[in-house]
Amino acid sequence: MDAIYRNQDSLLLKSWNSFAKDAGVLDVRGFEACSNAATTFARIDSGAAFAKRWGLRGTPTVLVNGWRFGAAPQASEMYQLIDDLLAGKAPARR
Repeated sequence: MDAIYRNQDSLLLKSWNSFAKDAGVLDVRGFEACSNAATTFARIDSGAAFAKRWGLRGTPTVLVNGWRFGAAPQASEMYQLIDDLLAGKAPARR
């Protein structure tokens, strides 16, 4: 994954196999077979359905007690959010 994140500008220019080779994947043929498989995974499909229901369009998105935040709150913000929720207050929207 690091090789992909470091080279995001090349995502449409390089093949997945090139990324695999750059990342040091030893079994490139196995990688290719896996990346070309049409198999879906229930956990990923479930997450995608959840995101669609909530109207989520990107990461990171943080949901706390039904409130949506477009970016991860700092730890201090998260503690304040929890304190507010426990006190029955609605958290401030960001």
